[in-house]
Amino acid sequence: MPRSGRLRWGSEPFSQPRRCRASSPQVSPNLAALSQHGTNYTVTSTSRPSDSFPGLTALVTGGSPLTTGAFYDVSYDRALSPPRKTTPYGIIGGPTLCPRVVGTQVGFDEQIDIDLTKLDAGGGINPDYLPRDPRNSCAPVYPHQFIRVNTIFEVVKAGGGYTAWSDKHQSYELTNGQSGKGVDDFYAPEINSIPVALPQVTLLPCNPLPDQTAVSKSNAWTTVLPISNATTASRFRRSSTRSAGKATMAPRRSQCQTCSA
Repeated sequence: MPRSGRLRWGSEPFSQPRRCRASSPQVSPNLAALSQHGTNYTVTSTSRPSDSFPGLTALVTGGSPLTTGAFYDVSYDRALSPPRKTTPYGIIGGPTLCPRVVGTQVGFDEQIDIDLTKLDAGGGINPDYLPRDPRNSCAPVYPHQFIRVNTIFEVVKAGGGYTAWSDKHQSYELTNGQSGKGVDDFYAPEINSIPVALPQVTLLPCNPLPDQTAVSKSNAWTTVLPISNATTASRFRRSSTRSAGKATMAPRRSQCQTCSA
């Protein structure tokens, strides 16, 4: 430990915890209430590398990429075998490659969807696009099995709570944790799917989409920002409805996501 007695990351000293700054009750009443007894804990760091996949994993597990094994949504694993089929983004697969080949690129983004062009991902994850475990009869390895630790959702479930999570890819079912049962209500419309009209969304004009030129050139909701905002509201409404009357842990991310009711 440095002579100053403060923890350091590299050459930068960490500050000691301090009282929260008060938030405006008019703007953020819940944060304002929390600031009366909360503490800013600054002896911490974002995940390194920092991206949505290792970042989310760090948030729901408390572990660094070194601990969880999740360094990026596309990585390489020396202990796994290639998928049964070649993925849409070119990870080479084949039915006879496991257990003959050990060591493969792993893709836990939209390329494991049944149909990555569809808002509902075609109905979920295609197991033929997943890496396989040569030590377990070449069974496909789902994202929740890939991470090495449990998640906060499993802790809440163990305490009798009800859990919900919404995100941008089916691969974020990693939030289930190693048990595979951490999240009761998981909802992950594909953010990189081709935008479609959403007649059920009424907060903004979504039927038809407002910018048809952008839609015709786009293959992702991220390029149609007004609709991303509208579908975020729809996703939150669905989560609130599905969880009504239940003890729910449903953290919300700041990034705009797409969804439909």
